[in-house]
Amino acid sequence: AVSMMAGTYLDVQSERHRADALVQTARGRIALDPDAYSGRVTRRLLADGFSEEEVALVARAFARNPEALLDHIVALEIGVVRRPSASPWTHAVWMFVADLLAAAVPVVPFALFDIEAARFVSLVVTGALMALLGVARGLIGHVNIWWTAVQTMAIAGAAALAGVIIGRLVSG
Repeated sequence: AVSMMAGTYLDVQSERHRADALVQTARGRIALDPDAYSGRVTRRLLADGFSEEEVALVARAFARNPEALLDHIVALEIGVVRRPSASPWTHAVWMFVADLLAAAVPVVPFALFDIEAARFVSLVVTGALMALLGVARGLIGHVNIWWTAVQTMAIAGAAALAGVIIGRLVSG
């Protein structure tokens, strides 16, 4: 959990640094030729079905507020959010909590039951929770819940199998 927490923190922080660098590059390019970027926005809006009048209003608004033009260009052309909402620490703490809970699920039965019962309980509870997670993924993403449930269980099973194989190779 701590390792995943650290990795998540570094990942989010790196993504922020990357986004900042891309925004600064875009800011410099727009400053060199703002009319070219305004023209691109105009053509995009017209292609998307906006009227000439609507496009003219947007163009005037962007001319008055160059930061809004930057936001628009960065979001639509580069795919970067300029001001991410959650901090790297927030992501890291949530990852820590989620990993700690997820890691406890298959382990707790071994503290409560004899080894044979614990294996069975651990497999059943972990499998059921993975299936529920897959169903939730499907519902959230509006995709086939059966496919996401099977996919989630297969990935979790592959990870568990990899852990067993690595454990046997290391102890071996």
